[in-house]
Amino acid sequence: MLPYVVILGRSLPVYALAVLAGGLCAGFLACAMTRESGLRDSSAVSAMFIAAAGAFAGGHLLFALTRIPAAAETAAAVDGPPSLGDLAGIFGTLFGGMVFYGGLFGGLAAAFAYIRAKKLPVPVFSDIAAVSVPLFHAFGRIGCFCAGCCYGIPWEYGIASRAGTGAGEVRRFPVQLLEAALELCIFLVLFRLRRSHRAEGRLLRLYFLMYGAVRFADEFLRGDVIRGFFLGLSTSQWISAAAVAAAAAAILTERRGGRGGRRETEQ
Repeated sequence: MLPYVVILGRSLPVYALAVLAGGLCAGFLACAMTRESGLRDSSAVSAMFIAAAGAFAGGHLLFALTRIPAAAETAAAVDGPPSLGDLAGIFGTLFGGMVFYGGLFGGLAAAFAYIRAKKLPVPVFSDIAAVSVPLFHAFGRIGCFCAGCCYGIPWEYGIASRAGTGAGEVRRFPVQLLEAALELCIFLVLFRLRRSHRAEGRLLRLYFLMYGAVRFADEFLRGDVIRGFFLGLSTSQWISAAAVAAAAAAILTERRGGRGGRRETEQ
């Protein structure tokens, strides 16, 4: 773990630096892909800023939904009329973190609302988003590892960490680094598909199919419990299962439609 690094005498959070680096890399790549598509990269920049606002709101909102029981317990422990400190504690319990899927859906919804309003080609930008998101997310997961959040289950061969222990160290599986590596693999696959002009306009579905499967599996290696659980599965696992099912259904429906169209042409 390396939560902070000293640069020019200032202590800076590594997580924030990793997210910034990921945002810059993904942003430059998105602008390059936008220009390559014959469009102005200013459209991509505007969409990214709007997506960032949507991601911030969506990530905190989904986190709040998973923390309602904990916030209710905090509120129930208050005797008499709540003070400003009590209200701040309840608010912090609800909105003191973010859930990636909330940020993903919030960011995509905001960005595509802007793209549609500007009458820009949605398939082009959906492909750009599909390639850019896993690259950005890989940096974010490296930041998680350095900060000690989103930590893994105890593992005797793991990396010593104080995360989730309160005191002392526990060897934990580096699930953040595993997911970062898998995100990079997803990025490379989608990047190559886009470069080869295969699956044009469909890369976002493939992203949800691949990332949903990865996230569902690696959640079993997570050791933090502030994520909500229902019937033994975390909030992110339920969302992952739904994302994989929806993406697979869309791909199969499209393929069947394509085959039907070809048969009609042949007749």
